[in-house]
Amino acid sequence: MKIAKKQIIDNDPNFDLMWQWNKKGELTLNQDELYFLYQVIYVFGIIDGNPNYENRYALAHQKNQTYAYQAVMNLALVIKKHLTSS
Repeated sequence: MKIAKKQIIDNDPNFDLMWQWNKKGELTLNQDELYFLYQVIYVFGIIDGNPNYENRYALAHQKNQTYAYQAVMNLALVIKKHLTSS
């Protein structure tokens, strides 16, 4: 990933959430993996909160079983396992 793109991501306050999830979920994602995950989340429009866009786009990813879709599903499993169980 280009340095300029990393700088843009680093300056987004939402990227701090990635580090928090990584720590709180006791994940072992390195910095490059967190950059990838951040981009996957933005691909789905999850952060901007437009439900119409999110639903249509997510359905297209689901039908095609894209890597982005698989990454989100795996993240959901990890979060469910590590953050919702006590």
